[in-house]
Amino acid sequence: MALEDHLDIEEKFNNALAEWKREIRKYHGNYIPTHNSQGYTKIVSLGIAALPYIKRELIHEVERMNNLNSEEMFDYTPLFGWGYAVEAIIPDFNIQRGKENSAAPIRTLGCGFVGIDPLKVIELTLDWLNTNMEKYYPKAT
Repeated sequence: MALEDHLDIEEKFNNALAEWKREIRKYHGNYIPTHNSQGYTKIVSLGIAALPYIKRELIHEVERMNNLNSEEMFDYTPLFGWGYAVEAIIPDFNIQRGKENSAAPIRTLGCGFVGIDPLKVIELTLDWLNTNMEKYYPKAT
């Protein structure tokens, strides 16, 4: 892939990410359904070309969560939404789901509620990308 193509994809990714963050901010940081987000949809539409940028954002999320300060507390980020994006792009990736008392990062709770451990979803997604991304998006030589 030519340098211009990488820059074009990165620009599209960054614009879509900014849109996704604006959409999250509109909901005061409450996680909006990803499928209703135009920014999310645009990122997923980039397909496997988005994977390196998603990985970059996941690394930032881990750093941010491990070094949280008051200024970043309301930095409206997609958090665990990245896992859903990777799932949409790569069907082989699957975020573990389980029942209420399971150790899965996403659990079905009573009354139709879902419990999500954002850090577990982020770590699971990042670990999977670290292990498998080259199968789908080989490094440029």
